Amino acid sequence: MKRLLMTWVLNAASLPITAYLINQAIPRGMEFTDAAGASVAAFALATVNTFIRPVLKFLTFPLTFFTLGLSAIGLNVGCLMAVDAFAEGFKINGWQSILAGTLGVSIVSTILNMLFNRKD
Repeated sequence: MKRLLMTWVLNAASLPITAYLINQAIPRGMEFTDAAGASVAAFALATVNTFIRPVLKFLTFPLTFFTLGLSAIGLNVGCLMAVDAFAEGFKINGWQSILAGTLGVSIVSTILNMLFNRKD
């Protein structure tokens, strides 16, 4: 249970970090209206990545296998777009920002999980 909570918190932290990095390359690529919007979006993404995405990965495994993993990018894009649609204070502008955000969230959450969520 502790590991699941830690994964959830680290996934929540990955969105604001990624948004900051994306906005350095693509101005106004990912926007938060306020701190509450950032919190809602971060925890919505963490919830999607922790609970819903593993089920979707399992269900789409045959497609992922036959597309050599490319459909996994589509799944990640879909999860990020769902958070964009759900969270009122979060907006992604343009397809470049969606793709960069998908890659950024994946990389940042992987790094954070490697650093802080170790199996001891």
